[in-house]
Amino acid sequence: MHSQGIGQAYWFCRRRLPLVEMPVLRLRETPATPLLPAVLPACGRRPHHRGGRHVSLALQSKAGASFTLVTSRAVIKDGQMVNGEDGCPETYDQFHTVKAFGTLGNTVANHRKKGDKLIVQGEIRYRRSEQDGRTYYNTEIVADEIAFL
Repeated sequence: MHSQGIGQAYWFCRRRLPLVEMPVLRLRETPATPLLPAVLPACGRRPHHRGGRHVSLALQSKAGASFTLVTSRAVIKDGQMVNGEDGCPETYDQFHTVKAFGTLGNTVANHRKKGDKLIVQGEIRYRRSEQDGRTYYNTEIVADEIAFL
């Protein structure tokens, strides 16, 4: 059963502003995926098109955009946030691969750029591939909805 919810999370601004509380959409729950908070990141690089103008009609439905979102998370040790030498909380970055298909993907590729703030709601997908005798595991978010902030 699919469910959606709104949770509360604390996020840090890159300019080291004080903590702010803001609503965060949650990813849709699937049988294999627990309910996880969605990301409220900045676009890590410019979204790029998959497919193009000269794609056949049968393949146009798969055309879209793939991009990386970057989130900053607070470093927590023993249940407390760790502060740096300047007194601001220490953070680390997480990188998320997001894929958006169809008109949503085209909209993201044409109107968003690196550094833009987005809220992504979608499904987490896990893939395994083999290349040159090595096994690679990929985790990506397939976007259902993207809100531009």
